[in-house]
Amino acid sequence: MILSVISGGASPTIAAIIAARFEDGPEGPKKIFQQFSLGKKNWGWIAISIILPLVFSLTSATMLVVIGGIELSLAGLVAFLPLLASNLIMNVWEEIGWRGYALPTLQRKYSALTSAVIVGVMWSLWH
Repeated sequence: MILSVISGGASPTIAAIIAARFEDGPEGPKKIFQQFSLGKKNWGWIAISIILPLVFSLTSATMLVVIGGIELSLAGLVAFLPLLASNLIMNVWEEIGWRGYALPTLQRKYSALTSAVIVGVMWSLWH
């Protein structure tokens, strides 16, 4: 099951690689992944983008435990870890397709807002 979930999440990136190959030849897929290099990035924003979702998730989980919405147990944690790992992998690969290829490609023809709305609608239909 985890393999099917991961392959489903990777589908937008697989489609982006194929489309980029048709559009730009062998350099197309390289262009997609080059934009994700960590060269001269603002490390403060990268840290915030990693830490803030973790803080929100831990806060939500803590609140659920405190109000009795879920029971905290080692067995539950062990069952949760494979799901967490597959979601982290799947979400990264999905975003490369949507935000790494579809959004910049649409922005060549449409405004940033229009492109974001198109990707947002397609993304919501995908889910």
